[in-house]
Amino acid sequence: NYHISLEKSYYSVPYQLVNKKVEVWFSNKIVDIYYEGKKVATHPKSSKKGKYFTLSEHMASAHKKYLEWNPGRILNWAKTIGDSTVKLLDTIMKSKPHPELGFKACMGILNLYKKHLELETWDENRLDAISSKSLQSRKYRVDDIKQLLKNSKQDEELTSKILEHKFVRGSNYYN
Repeated sequence: NYHISLEKSYYSVPYQLVNKKVEVWFSNKIVDIYYEGKKVATHPKSSKKGKYFTLSEHMASAHKKYLEWNPGRILNWAKTIGDSTVKLLDTIMKSKPHPELGFKACMGILNLYKKHLELETWDENRLDAISSKSLQSRKYRVDDIKQLLKNSKQDEELTSKILEHKFVRGSNYYN
């Protein structure tokens, strides 16, 4: 993360300065950040705790793509899967001090679902059911979703094998 913490608010520095020592000067209105005597950032000082101030020029190019996203756009994409997926992604964004901090997880889940839809390994209803399971178990990480998908696939394969077994009698046998 390329933010410094000052009085429980967060201010960006150029991403190249991650893990570097910076000097911070601040007043009631302004936060100035210096690296090796050179000013690298100026931000308005927050009057509220927990706020993030991020300048786009401080972001790595891989992170800049998230600038074009917002909660509404993410939730609209989630609607194409189903209501549980909307609720899951909304829960993820609301669990963060800033919704943008949940974008990476939300995009990871949506891209995972997109991959399964393109490969036709799952349909929207089944993916939405996975979102529902995720909500019930309160497991919201992309790796948790992958595990739920894997477990669901294994359950399906086991059920299929049981039903195909040649010694299983149909309901007509018992009439």
